[in-house]
Amino acid sequence: PCDKQNTMPTVQSVDEVEDEFDEDFDNYGTHRLSSTGGHDGTTDSATSDLGRCRAMYDFEATEEAELSICEGDVIEVMQKDGVGDGWWQGTVRGMTGVFPANYVEDI
Repeated sequence: PCDKQNTMPTVQSVDEVEDEFDEDFDNYGTHRLSSTGGHDGTTDSATSDLGRCRAMYDFEATEEAELSICEGDVIEVMQKDGVGDGWWQGTVRGMTGVFPANYVEDI
């Protein structure tokens, strides 16, 4: 989805850390957010309290639960805890998924 290749070195895949995920992670693939907001299509105001972050590097999703991000993307952070070690959940361009936290900076 990114126009250029500016990816960081490899990051631990979701499969590699899945044992650390809580039971809800197994459902992320089937509970992807719609373009209108929450899991059920509604906007959850509690999720917007985590703020936004900016992608410093491109990351191409390889698993269904992952979110592809491009350098410069502003991502709405949905969850920082309970997603997996080093992974956050967020929304960008109408898609929601997990992405490596070390690829972004808080804004």
